[in-house]
Amino acid sequence: MRVFRSALLFLLAVAIATGAFASEPFIAIADVETGRALVPEGTVVPSGVRFFVTEYSGTIKDWRADADSRGRIPLVFAYAPASKFAEARQVIDATRAAVQPLTLRYVAAPDGTGRRAAENSRVELVPHSAEWIYLYFSDGSYIVALKDIQSNNGVTWYGSGMSVYSNPGTYYTGTIDASVTSNLSPDIYAQYCGSNQCTIGSSGGFCGTPSYYPTSQQAPNPTVYASGSILQRWWGCWTNPNSPCLRYYSGTVEVTFP
Repeated sequence: MRVFRSALLFLLAVAIATGAFASEPFIAIADVETGRALVPEGTVVPSGVRFFVTEYSGTIKDWRADADSRGRIPLVFAYAPASKFAEARQVIDATRAAVQPLTLRYVAAPDGTGRRAAENSRVELVPHSAEWIYLYFSDGSYIVALKDIQSNNGVTWYGSGMSVYSNPGTYYTGTIDASVTSNLSPDIYAQYCGSNQCTIGSSGGFCGTPSYYPTSQQAPNPTVYASGSILQRWWGCWTNPNSPCLRYYSGTVEVTFP
């Protein structure tokens, strides 16, 4: 049977499951005590990527304060031996299929005359290489942001979204917050990605936002801020001084397009 490729009349956005990944993740370990973002020796940092952590004094009052009032601390990139990342890669490889933000891929749609976009009724994916950027914390929790640039038929899209993951632990409950904002006005990333809050138990879990793909005309050279926080709570800290009350991680992955 003859199969024709249709003319590109419009584009469809299709959510792609993350079982097959376009590229290896970029992982930075947050060394909060020294203010560094550790990357494997010899690694090239993706263009337009920065990391921040949020100040926190360890009190409920401070956790409830607005993030802007607590201040973001920029992390300085520094190299570390590849062996230091073995555990981080193991945790991420085991969880990324569920946690990693979905990409959207734009496809040529049939023109309605009975012809198909590709063989076997499969739509044809636009070639692209998404980047997933991880900020990893000491207990195995992390923040992951998506940076995905796609071009087709003279149009370019700047895709972003994010997720926050809390590793299982001895805490009894926890709260995860995830949000995406940008330097655009109006802020279309904040409008369409938005924010999310999730409650977890000791088995951990994740919380994320949708991915959004404005065109380069809608979002000229945007800077996107993927911000996440994890608050873990323990029983017994009032009677056992060796038991923690709270553990808090908060950070931002900043991505500038293109």
